Amino acid sequence: MSIISTDRPFPKALETEFRRLWVGEHNDASGAWEGSVAYSHTVIIDADGTVNADSVSQGLDGMPTGDSRVVFLNAHNQHGYPILKIAQEMNFPPDTIWIGAW
Repeated sequence: MSIISTDRPFPKALETEFRRLWVGEHNDASGAWEGSVAYSHTVIIDADGTVNADSVSQGLDGMPTGDSRVVFLNAHNQHGYPILKIAQEMNFPPDTIWIGAW
């Protein structure tokens, strides 16, 4: 699991709570499993309220794509689409599973 969040208060608070609940040992019908975060990156939102494209590119370039194919995208709705568009333009691995919270 990787996390991409914007630098706004609500997405950062949601990321903190998600980490608290996700990281560690869990048990369900399939048995015990370990929740971990392989990578996280905070995307900068510029003063005019737009997504900083360089920040998105930097975050996506640094993400491990071998073992971490699930990305929790944590952003306000007006920022989620531009982030996904940049990922598509960068030819980010198409088998990546994006989970959005906005």
